[in-house]
Amino acid sequence: MAGAVTFYRFPVRLSYVRFEDTRSEDALHVVDTSLEGVELRFLDPPSDALDADFVALSIGGMSVNNVGGDGLDLSGATGRVAQLMVDGAGDKGVSVGESSHVTLRDVVVRGADIGVASKDSLVATVSTLRIAESNVGVALYIKKPEYGPAKLIGTDIDVEDARRPFYVQVASELSVDGTVPSDLDYEVASYELTP
Repeated sequence: MAGAVTFYRFPVRLSYVRFEDTRSEDALHVVDTSLEGVELRFLDPPSDALDADFVALSIGGMSVNNVGGDGLDLSGATGRVAQLMVDGAGDKGVSVGESSHVTLRDVVVRGADIGVASKDSLVATVSTLRIAESNVGVALYIKKPEYGPAKLIGTDIDVEDARRPFYVQVASELSVDGTVPSDLDYEVASYELTP
């Protein structure tokens, strides 16, 4: 655990909190507990902004600016995230995996390598998602071979200025507004997303 602020097996409620110029691997790391967050702000974290592992979460309002790694990194998480803005991410705007079951609503990601990455037995429901100026818009794949494929059900998803709007590894499932996107890029890949 390498967060500037870390909570381990301790229920957390954070309201109107700002993390700025942190120097650790994660600005906020929450492990094996519950997290309720309202209006969380992360400015210039060098690696991940919020890393939540095996957490029941409820977040309403979160912004991330110029993150070196992932804006939001969820593993084994359950719950919902609403009103998330990630502006500038060196890796993923949102990364969700390891058997997570989450709902994302009103999400904007701009300037990330991957807008939203869903991996490793994830089941996600996403509504009102805007991704712009990213290498890959939405990606579903297996990263760790001990897990299975990912599934993402989306409504009102818009991807602009992405080299690959949608990437889905074979066996993973993506549905947008009840159909498979026409510009879907299916690949039989190894366990890692290849650009």
